[in-house]
Amino acid sequence: MKKNYTLMTLVAVAAMTLMFSCSKEHGDIYPADSHKVAVSLVAFGESASKVNLDFERAHNIQWSDEDKIAVFDGSSKNQFGIEDGTNTGTSATFTGSAASGAALYVVYPFAAGNSLTGSNLSVTVPANQVIGTNAIVDTTALVSVGKVVAGEAEFKQVCGLVKVEVTTGGIRRIILGGTNLAGTVTVAADGIISAVTEGTNSVELTYEGGANFPKGTYYAAVLPGTTAAGSFSVQLVGGGGLSWQKSASSAVTIVRKTVIGAGTVDSEATFVRHITNKDELYAWGNVMGDESGVTVYLDADIDCESDPWVGMGVTFDGTFEGQDHKIYNLVVNYDGDTGFISRLTGTVKDVTFGSSNGSSWDNVSTITHDGMSIDDADTHYLGLIGRMAGNGTLDNVVNYASIVAADTESRVYLGGLVGLVPGEETVTLTSCRNYGSVTNNSTWAGGQTRMGGIVGQSSGAIDAYDIENHGTLTINNNVTNFIGGLCGDLGGGSSVMSASNYGTITFTDSGTQKTYIGGCFGSVRGSTILDCHNYAPIIVNRNAEHWFGGIAGFMESGESGLTECTNHTGADLEVASSVQKRVLMGGITGGCQYNGAGPFAATFDQCRNDAAITNNGSATDFGGIVGLFDNYLSTATVSITNCENTGAISSEVSDNMSGLSRELRVGGIIGGTDPETEGCTQEIQSCINRGAVTIKGALKSGASVRFGGIVGNTYNNVTIDGCKNFGDVGCPNVGTDAAGSAVFYIGGILGSFNTRTSTRYQVVTNCVNTGAISSARGYNNHYLGGILGGGTNADAYPQITGCKNYGDISLSKNKNTLLGGIAGYTCFVLTDNSNFGNVGGGEYNGAVYGDNNTKSSNSGNKVGNGVIVNGITAPAKGTYTFNSGTDNIHSNPDKGWFTGWNGNAAITVEVVDQETYSE
Repeated sequence: MKKNYTLMTLVAVAAMTLMFSCSKEHGDIYPADSHKVAVSLVAFGESASKVNLDFERAHNIQWSDEDKIAVFDGSSKNQFGIEDGTNTGTSATFTGSAASGAALYVVYPFAAGNSLTGSNLSVTVPANQVIGTNAIVDTTALVSVGKVVAGEAEFKQVCGLVKVEVTTGGIRRIILGGTNLAGTVTVAADGIISAVTEGTNSVELTYEGGANFPKGTYYAAVLPGTTAAGSFSVQLVGGGGLSWQKSASSAVTIVRKTVIGAGTVDSEATFVRHITNKDELYAWGNVMGDESGVTVYLDADIDCESDPWVGMGVTFDGTFEGQDHKIYNLVVNYDGDTGFISRLTGTVKDVTFGSSNGSSWDNVSTITHDGMSIDDADTHYLGLIGRMAGNGTLDNVVNYASIVAADTESRVYLGGLVGLVPGEETVTLTSCRNYGSVTNNSTWAGGQTRMGGIVGQSSGAIDAYDIENHGTLTINNNVTNFIGGLCGDLGGGSSVMSASNYGTITFTDSGTQKTYIGGCFGSVRGSTILDCHNYAPIIVNRNAEHWFGGIAGFMESGESGLTECTNHTGADLEVASSVQKRVLMGGITGGCQYNGAGPFAATFDQCRNDAAITNNGSATDFGGIVGLFDNYLSTATVSITNCENTGAISSEVSDNMSGLSRELRVGGIIGGTDPETEGCTQEIQSCINRGAVTIKGALKSGASVRFGGIVGNTYNNVTIDGCKNFGDVGCPNVGTDAAGSAVFYIGGILGSFNTRTSTRYQVVTNCVNTGAISSARGYNNHYLGGILGGGTNADAYPQITGCKNYGDISLSKNKNTLLGGIAGYTCFVLTDNSNFGNVGGGEYNGAVYGDNNTKSSNSGNKVGNGVIVNGITAPAKGTYTFNSGTDNIHSNPDKGWFTGWNGNAAITVEVVDQETYSE
């Protein structure tokens, strides 16, 4: 049995002009079957509350003869069309087949209806809406629903509308951004949404045929709901990629059956450019300096096809959003500030340069500075970014392009990512990587230059987190003097955390200027360094003074701290020089020096070196952590705490000609401390050395060699507390210095104490040595001790207290040599120390001291009853008191076993049970 229904509608989903005759989507037509009957429905709309596209013009939506609706009968989706002659514009009769006797629910347009569950409909509002010619809305997006009652259906609107004004030509797309603006929803017959099942956060309008929008007013159908403050945006995109965009600073709510004008979006507009191909990229390059505040979206990978890059010499202050795309086969060549962007004060993020696959160099991309400099002031900057300032930001930027200073006479600062950060500026680098090689071939021979794997020179401040350099650094310029795997010269106020260098640093030039080289930083000035790592070696073959270290070459000015930094196995430091120059090397830093004004502090905490440190041919100051503390103001403070060295430290010295007059100072932790002023304090606490410390080769006549398991030599106001040495310390060869007048101070903890005045303290407390202390040299004066080699300038301030030695002390030369289980030569206070190591081979050997000077004060010292001195085993357990001047080894061998040489000092020593050391 057939029933006829009348469905009359005003279709008030959103009113529009009578000119709208839009193409509607046509879904599949469900065939009639024996369970369906012919139905004729008259539709009408929400007449009590019409929605207008423009309140001032109040035009209503009209039916089109081609319109189709979906009718759900509980078991199927049925397509109904308008019966010929029934369309009055505001009402129409739709006919089709549906199940007899079923409750009917309707959806306009047909394609928007998905399914019916109970009395709830599933419908989809499209995210891509096409505006037809002469139209202002995509009517297929104006989704409405209803229920058939007594042969009639009142359609209820599902969406609200956003009105957008287009006031300029060339607009190709209109994009709305927000929360669940389109997608699939569950809706009741009254148009109220109960759930969003698959939401989309943007709606895009395009004009029919891909043409530009004519100037005028357009509408987007969007789902009701609220978008949080700052997240609702309207964007007009031009055909050339440039677009206008603004966002709402407050929350935006879309209400069913209402219109919100984009003009109510209350923040300032910004310009946006979308780049989809090479032509658009180069078009932007030509105008980047003119588009202030623009946001550039890279919508595709771009092959630059080796065409010369454009747009050099200008400043970009907007945002370049790479959206994880790649730019490759990029060739940049310029004679000024050189880079993909010459000067950046804005942001570059989420983009890879110089690689087509994102994992290797494309063998083409190169950024080259090729220009001339007139004088020092005519300095140029080279990198992926030439110069970066004004709170500029690099975020998730990766570079594979080679960075090259050409072989022209040009003063260039160059870096893998940034050439220069100027003074008084602060920039941010986050999650950035450089894989491109950095090479300085400039023939400039004037003033100093700088280079780094990430940043060449930072006169300002860098705030960096999670940065890595993998590119090699090659220096063919003889005045490049600040070089770092991450930054050549790190400016004051910088903070660098979780950063690593994997790029080898190699000098190939023959320059003679002083250089500062670091696996991470050439120099550090008043900055904080946390969790930085170097994995690559530094190779120097250059006849010049060098300060270089696994993390920093040099530290000066301000207050700087290095924490949890590591120079890793394989990141070896090696220098070779045929001319004797001062060289300072450290597994963490070459040295600290400050001669300026203002406060100075350098702290090292929980740092570690696992790499070998090797000198071939030049006298040096070097150590497993720091090479030298030097020249401080009275207010300076330097501290090393909880640091560890496992790398082997060796020096093949060749200094018997006209080279250095300074002493050679080498230590498992610090080579030496040499402050010039009295008030400076230096603290070395809870540090461990596990690497062997070895000195070989010839020495200049009169040279002083001072090396120890922890520190080689100290001057002035030094505290060494709770440190441990497990590495052997010694000279394994005889050397060739014919004059034979060099002096050796070798100690398990400290090579030598030196005091310039009687008021300056030097204290060694609670330290342990297990390493063997030895020398195979058959000449030279030697002072060897399990804790201290020797000291000068007798006074009461230097002290050794609570220390223990377990290492054997041995020597080949038996003239002019002093060996002691605690100290070889001393004129200081030594209390409560213990020796459990054997002593022998020197001229004067003592289980406690080789020579106990007249001014020494000693009490509470102990010796194990298993100790052997020159083949003689310890006397019986007990306490022995005597005077070394009358009871020395020559006049009283039994008591002389404790001290080898007379110093006229009273001594009390207790022989105790032998101990072995276990960590």
